[in-house]
Amino acid sequence: MHGAKLVVVPTEICQSSDDFYRLVQQEQIAVLSQTPSAFSLFQLADKAAKEPDSLHLRYIIFSGEPLKPILLKSWIDRHGDACPQLI
Repeated sequence: MHGAKLVVVPTEICQSSDDFYRLVQQEQIAVLSQTPSAFSLFQLADKAAKEPDSLHLRYIIFSGEPLKPILLKSWIDRHGDACPQLI
C-alpha cells in the first residue's frame, strides 16, 4: 500500500557481516531491525565500507536483548543519531 518491500535475508548472507552490509546497501533498506549483538557486527562492516554514505537507512530498531548505549558510540560518532533514527 505504501510501496515498501520486505527483504528476507538468506542464511548464507546472515553469516557474513560484509555480505549483509552490501545487501542493505543494494536493496536500499530503510528500516533495519536487529539485536544489539548483530548490530555490532554490522558496525564492523560499516567501518570497513568504502562508501558508508550509500546507506539508505531511516530507522534502526533494536530488540531481542538488552542494548548497552556504549555500543552505539562509534556509530553515532560516524553517522550521528538523527538519520538513521535509533530506536
